[in-house]
Amino acid sequence: MVVPPMDLDAEAAPTGRYRTAEGRLIDGGGHIAHADLAVALLDEIDRPRHHRIQLAVAD
Repeated sequence: MVVPPMDLDAEAAPTGRYRTAEGRLIDGGGHIAHADLAVALLDEIDRPRHHRIQLAVAD
């Protein structure tokens, strides 16, 4: 399960980077642009590195 932060920003410009954390929230306030979340999801589909966990994603 991929969990984006509460501040999912449709208007934000993509940064081209993201951070992940397994089974916990990412430290500090988090936000992410829709485009960066999409990249994170596609990266996990193309190169699966996590299995049966909660994966937090933020920039």
